[in-house]
Amino acid sequence: MSRTPRTVERDVQDQPQALSIVLDRMFGEGRMALDGARATVLSGRPVIVTGMGASFHVAVPLVYHLSAMGVNANLIETGELVRHRLLLCRNAVVVVISQSGQTNETVELLDAMTELNAITIGVTNEEPGALARRAHLPLIVGSPRDTVFAVQTYMGAMAVLLSLSGRPGLLERRFRAGVAGGAGAGVRADGRRFPQGRWSALCARTRPLGRLRPRCGALVS
Repeated sequence: MSRTPRTVERDVQDQPQALSIVLDRMFGEGRMALDGARATVLSGRPVIVTGMGASFHVAVPLVYHLSAMGVNANLIETGELVRHRLLLCRNAVVVVISQSGQTNETVELLDAMTELNAITIGVTNEEPGALARRAHLPLIVGSPRDTVFAVQTYMGAMAVLLSLSGRPGLLERRFRAGVAGGAGAGVRADGRRFPQGRWSALCARTRPLGRLRPRCGALVS
């Protein structure tokens, strides 16, 4: 029998610890970069947010929050943006999300924006990738890697993205309170269902869109 289901369960169980690692980086060594990226997002330029697969769906809350604040923010899938709607990036802040930072469409977009006076914010889990190297303002999530699905990396990327909106209640104190309240929640070793605690409630609220709507995860992109 494959070990993959058990490994994926461990990814789910380890989400509170993984998110703590992301928060320590984001509000520690990464605070200056985060503050600079947030100021850029809120600078008054139009904001284009883009990703593919899980990296697209994880950005939905950010775009909703920015729009509620009066920011001109749009979410566009990266392949569509680079092939059909590239000129929307002119003079805009472009938030590019890719876990690997190396997807073909991400690299094509970075190449295509060189003459558009755009400011790029790269949100990626992998520091050596093209997105981390070439974005004007790279934000490294730094989550432990997942086995098959974006579980720990998905929640880490969402934490970084929500912090870009600067909305009250979405920054360090509330993040850490949520992690503390959810420590120990997850899939039980005997395979029974999640405890009905704050962590599982957070997963239910933030799971990706789509017909399958998997708990706390989506395909890695």
